[in-house]
Amino acid sequence: SEELNSLLDDLMYEMDPAKRQEAVFEAQNVYARELPAISLYYPTWYYAYNPNAGVEWFYTIGGVSKGIPIPQNKIAILRSNAQGEGGIEQTPMQTTDNAQDTPMMPFLGVFAILAAFYIKRSGRKP
Repeated sequence: SEELNSLLDDLMYEMDPAKRQEAVFEAQNVYARELPAISLYYPTWYYAYNPNAGVEWFYTIGGVSKGIPIPQNKIAILRSNAQGEGGIEQTPMQTTDNAQDTPMMPFLGVFAILAAFYIKRSGRKP
């Protein structure tokens, strides 16, 4: 819908955490109101866990997928001796996200490769 698209577009430029959280909640409300939504792809995932291997999974507040102990949440498998034998130290990390950052270097790299390919293929000398 136009309303949901507008809210999601505005999220790309809002960097204030409180305002961003409000905007996300509003987008969730609009999304829930405009159901049904049909997922086009459901991947099948298989994970193995051996409690005897010495790894204790735990929830990481603010982590990937709300900190649920899943393989993508790599901090959930780190161990630290700072809190004693086998203790796990959880330190919240502040990340910064700048809306002004652009992927210019990867773009220039791809452009240079394509330009070199074009010059080689056309038989011209640089």
